[in-house]
Amino acid sequence: MGDGDSSVLESILAGTAVPHQPYVIVTEGSTFSGLPIFRQLITRGLKRSLSTLIVSVLQPPSQLLPQAYDDRKVSLVDLTSSVPGYSGEQDSSALLKRILDTYTSLPSGTQVFIDALDLLAEDYNPSFAIRLVRSLLQSIKSSKAPSRLTLLVPCTSTVLSQLLTPTLSPSLVLLHPLHPALAVHLSQSYLTPIEASPRFWQIIETAKRRGIPEQLAYEGEEGIEVIGDWTLPLPSSSSSSSSSPASSSSSNGAIIQVLIRKPTGGVKGIARALGGITPDRAVVEVSDIVEVNPLARPRGAPGGGGGGTDVHAELELPFNLSLTDEQRRRRAEVEVPYAHEGEGAAEVLWDDEGEDDEEI
Repeated sequence: MGDGDSSVLESILAGTAVPHQPYVIVTEGSTFSGLPIFRQLITRGLKRSLSTLIVSVLQPPSQLLPQAYDDRKVSLVDLTSSVPGYSGEQDSSALLKRILDTYTSLPSGTQVFIDALDLLAEDYNPSFAIRLVRSLLQSIKSSKAPSRLTLLVPCTSTVLSQLLTPTLSPSLVLLHPLHPALAVHLSQSYLTPIEASPRFWQIIETAKRRGIPEQLAYEGEEGIEVIGDWTLPLPSSSSSSSSSPASSSSSNGAIIQVLIRKPTGGVKGIARALGGITPDRAVVEVSDIVEVNPLARPRGAPGGGGGGTDVHAELELPFNLSLTDEQRRRRAEVEVPYAHEGEGAAEVLWDDEGEDDEEI
């Protein structure tokens, strides 16, 4: 994990990434919400006095907007009380026209936020949801920065795979919050530091496909709990009831997976980063939230060193396997067996002994 991972996350949240990314998807699991990131994207845009269009499908607008904002910069399409077949709402074509007309009537550079595209796909049909996103992206790309489309989509949504395809949008920013204790658990289980390496990234993706975060959260294991808004501090009773060393990290915020896909470059155009967000919504490095290499010290050790004597004391062994300084010096003087210092390629020598065999 590089030292600039937090700056990558900060540039995405602030909308100052170079080149400009017009398409952002925030994914979430059923036990760890992505809504705090979605809200922060809205809040930061309003602090920059950007024109904002919010299509609220699940959350009321009051739950998405900050407490103080300029209402002249906000336009709403409130669908929270519209249920097809019950509320007399218009059909999908009329709804599509309503959203697009609202966007085109706003100033250039308007940001669009949709909080539950998966519900629109269920209420109408998946093709309507994809058509809506494609139409908005075409309008946004013809506009100038900082105009962009931001979606909040569950990882289990049936339309997510279609939203990620390069044919829909070559450029993409994907944000996914992780429970800090989950990252520590995966790091200890697979002996891999918490970093934005392809190996640890694949471990996270495999765990999400297998439903490991939900399983651990529902069973209350490894200090992982079901948390709706991780920007709120947990009650002291819940944080002190677990004996897991990672239990205290559940109130430290979240670790954010950041994937950036550029329109050109193929595989080389994909960048990954891991950043952290504290409960007070500050962007920090992952090392400020959890120990990025929890295997560097014994589990439960108070410090980061953890010498050999401490290990044997913790294990309550009647003997000590640690080497003295004199033993280390003598061991260093012993040459490594089978050391090959020669030059040239290796070869296989084979002697045909067929001529020595006696004929019967």
